[in-house]
Amino acid sequence: TTDVTKRTSKKQRIDILREEIMAWEQGKALAKELNITFNMKHYQEQYRKYILTYVEWVVNPNPIKALCARHNKK
Repeated sequence: TTDVTKRTSKKQRIDILREEIMAWEQGKALAKELNITFNMKHYQEQYRKYILTYVEWVVNPNPIKALCARHNKK
């Protein structure tokens, strides 16, 4: 497994974001290939929610500050 804490440069974080997006897309494609039904609206909501978390981490790798900033916006 990859130790994300050791991949701290912005370029490396962008690569991790790209891998996460690809994993979501591959999972969706695999579900369709295996004829597994799923709620597309729910998938899209979850996809956006978790990809946004990765995007925020790319910009600000300090998770405590990112979480605080997110909660203060609400």
